[in-house]
Amino acid sequence: MNRDLATAAGPAGRAGYHRHTEALYALLARLRAAHPQVEIESCSSGGARADAGILRHTHRVWTSDCNDALTRIGIQGGFLRFLPPEIMGAHIGPRSSHTTGRTHELAFRAAVALFGHFGVEADLRQLSPDERRELARWVAHHKQWRDLVHHGVLRMGTLGALSWLQSRAEDGSAALVALYRRHEELPRHSPALPVPGLDPARRYRAQALHLPALHHARHAAPVLEALREGTLELSGAELATIGLPMPPLPPESAVVVALKAIA
Repeated sequence: MNRDLATAAGPAGRAGYHRHTEALYALLARLRAAHPQVEIESCSSGGARADAGILRHTHRVWTSDCNDALTRIGIQGGFLRFLPPEIMGAHIGPRSSHTTGRTHELAFRAAVALFGHFGVEADLRQLSPDERRELARWVAHHKQWRDLVHHGVLRMGTLGALSWLQSRAEDGSAALVALYRRHEELPRHSPALPVPGLDPARRYRAQALHLPALHHARHAAPVLEALREGTLELSGAELATIGLPMPPLPPESAVVVALKAIA
C-alpha cells in the first residue's frame, strides 16, 4: 500500500491502523516463507512502514523517495538514531533532484549515501567518462569501508550548518569520518572534529577519501596537503581531545576522511 493510511484508518470506529499493520506482517511472513531467496524492502513513506516490527519481515528500508543529498542528510540522520545503517537505503541520485530541482556534484551525493545500503539511482548513460571514473572510485570506497560502516560504533551530530557522521571499529583499529556543510553561515571555517573512542595510546594516519574544491583555505594548505597525501598522523588521545582538522567547506559539500591505526 504505497501511500499513507488516511483512507484506511479507523473505518466504522475500528482500529484500522493496528489491523492493517498486523495484516501486512502476516502477508510478508507468508511471502518470506514461500520465497526465502527474495529480498523485500520496506519504505518509510509509502505505507509508513519503517517501524521496528517490520524488520522481522524485510531486508532493508527505503528512507525516502527524495534523493536530494542535502535533504537526505537530515532524513538519514534521523533514521540512524533508531535503525542500523546496513538496512538504510541510501542511493546516489541523478545530478538534478526530481523532487527539489537542486543540483549537486557527484561527490556530495556519494558522500551522503556512503553510510548506508549504498546504491546508484541514476542513468549511467548520462554520465561523462570522468563522472563514471569518479563513481567507480566511490563504489570502491564503499566496498572497502562497508564492514566498518555497517558494523562499527556510529556517532553523529550537528553544529550550526555542519553535520557529521563517524563510524569506528569496535577494536579501535580504524574509523571513517564525514563532515557535511549544509548551507552558508558566518563562521566559514570548520572547527576540528573530535573522534572519540579510539585507542588513546595508538597513532592513526588520516587519509582524505574526498576533499571538495576549497575557497579561503590558504592558511590550511599544509593540513589539507597532509590529508590529501595521507601523511597526517595523530594519536587517539589527540583525536578525542583536540580533534581531526577539518577544511573550510563551501555550502553543500562534504569531506570524508579515513583513519587507520599505524601498526
